[in-house]
Amino acid sequence: MDLAARCVELALAGNDAAFADLVNMYKPYVFAIIMRYESHPDQVENIAQEVFLQIYRSLSQCRKENVKAWIATIAMRKAIDHRRKAAIRLCNEDWVELESLPVAGQEINEPETAYLFIEQEERVRRTCAELPSIYGEILKDFYLEGKKTKEIAAEHNIALKTVDSRLYRGRLLFKTKWEEEEKNAKRKQQTL
Repeated sequence: MDLAARCVELALAGNDAAFADLVNMYKPYVFAIIMRYESHPDQVENIAQEVFLQIYRSLSQCRKENVKAWIATIAMRKAIDHRRKAAIRLCNEDWVELESLPVAGQEINEPETAYLFIEQEERVRRTCAELPSIYGEILKDFYLEGKKTKEIAAEHNIALKTVDSRLYRGRLLFKTKWEEEEKNAKRKQQTL
């Protein structure tokens, strides 16, 4: 039995020093894996803490014949999850245009507000139409038609996770296209 497997065995028996040895043994390895996905030192530290906490919680599931691979899998998954969550947060923070549209069926009382929303909705529809259809259609269904993700999944005959993925990717594409249009509009105004 190698040293790592022995540390796991002792840690399972309640030996905290053995777990500390395991952490010290694999800390550089875990950091190297995380740094493939995250470059900010504070974030790397946070993710590493999450990794070692998960390792501690999951020690009973460790296959002692390949501790290093098991630890690498946990580190990689935590790093990917962190990156995905950060991207979603960024997308949600910057995602103003579609979120500011009135909800499908919502009544607007002021004529000027109604006109602005109609203009914005038309621009959103045009932008969605310029995206690949698998993204544009789902964005339209979700934001303009007010459909729930379960409804969209059923209508398009796809998995719920696929709808979530397409919404996420569609938002990113939409945002890029929207910003391009705004830059082009500003250039046109400057030339006039």
